[in-house]
Amino acid sequence: TAAQWDTLIPVGTLSVPPLVFGPGTARLTDQSQSTLDELIEQLKSWPQYYLLIRGNASTKGNVEANKKLASDRATAALEYLKSRGVDTNRMRAVAGDLTGETSVQFVFGQTPF
Repeated sequence: TAAQWDTLIPVGTLSVPPLVFGPGTARLTDQSQSTLDELIEQLKSWPQYYLLIRGNASTKGNVEANKKLASDRATAALEYLKSRGVDTNRMRAVAGDLTGETSVQFVFGQTPF
């Protein structure tokens, strides 16, 4: 649930090469898919962690459209990971802040003790 996700303790941000999308779209390029394939291998080593996938967006242009694009990009990454066997119960996609970056961040979280 959203409440359970809110109780997770962030333990770090994964250093993942930037995902590349088609301009103004949430369409993953072949390069991004390769990056996510490498991430899947890392996730297998850390099954105890949950993965928050945070999409970011540009500060230029329409704010609402940029927030939606940020959310759509995070969701595209989640859907790709899901299609490759990563458990959806350990992932959540959210729109981040309008940072000026058009990237996706991956944050590990764990349940409180």
